[in-house]
Amino acid sequence: MTIIKTKDFILRPLKLSDAKPYFEVMQDEETQRNFTTFPKTFAEAKEEIRQDLKEMKEKGSEYFTIEINEEYAGNVVLQHQNFDPQSGEGRVHLWIHPKFRGRGLATKALGELVNYGLKTKYKRIFAQCKAINKGVIKINKKLDFKKVKTHIVKDKYCPQGIKKILFVKEKPCYKCTVRSDLVMKTYIHWYVEVSDSPTPIGWLYIILNRHVEYFDELTDVELLELKKIIKELKEMLIKAFEPDWFNVMQLGNGGRHIHFHLVPRYKGKIKFDGKTFTDPDYGKMLNDRYKPYSNKKLLLKLRDYLKKSL
Repeated sequence: MTIIKTKDFILRPLKLSDAKPYFEVMQDEETQRNFTTFPKTFAEAKEEIRQDLKEMKEKGSEYFTIEINEEYAGNVVLQHQNFDPQSGEGRVHLWIHPKFRGRGLATKALGELVNYGLKTKYKRIFAQCKAINKGVIKINKKLDFKKVKTHIVKDKYCPQGIKKILFVKEKPCYKCTVRSDLVMKTYIHWYVEVSDSPTPIGWLYIILNRHVEYFDELTDVELLELKKIIKELKEMLIKAFEPDWFNVMQLGNGGRHIHFHLVPRYKGKIKFDGKTFTDPDYGKMLNDRYKPYSNKKLLLKLRDYLKKSL
């Protein structure tokens, strides 16, 4: 089971022995003000812990106890959104023992949990709190959660409804944070990168410099430049490899940062740097053959060779 260690605290899996300090947290007035329901007796608290442990086993939820010098300091929880492990989305909860409040512990512990969740399993993580819970609202903003909506939530514990705020944090976009050394040319609004999976050889990515996810979010200026770039790259590839056809695609299945694929297509074999490349799907839709090429030197040679043809 996962244990997260920092210099200030440890996040370790929930135990039944946490029931007593958990019950203490739930009897605190501030906690009760911000929760819809809470255990009223130690026996109820112990049963809640048992149900949480069962949920961890059956539904993949992760309940972590925040521990400081072997002492219980609170809990942070990471669950599948709507308990659906296929959603790619998670949600978080937290509570801090009164003894450990006022130290920034909630922000640090929740931050560690969110980073762990985005790194290991989720594309996005949701957090929700009562609209009156200024402390948690402040924490969410510090951790770069974005407000989704304010809405009224009704359930069996509060049929009249409670105003709550829903927040979300997205997994950092790879294209926004990392610029590959396979970049061939940078334009005003776009940059061009040689694919690290060169089948067919000369496959290029045309990537927008800013982060948007849908075609209809592109500006007229960006679209005009894109058209010029595609024309320029086609001429370059014709000089380099004389392809028989081209495909232009915009998918976004593997990464939502908008980018286009310019794919040269070949009837026959193409030789480059002593190796032979083929296009087994010529005349048909491309199969998903993405497989990063292990020969990085060849990819860099390909980048430089294509640049000479620009």
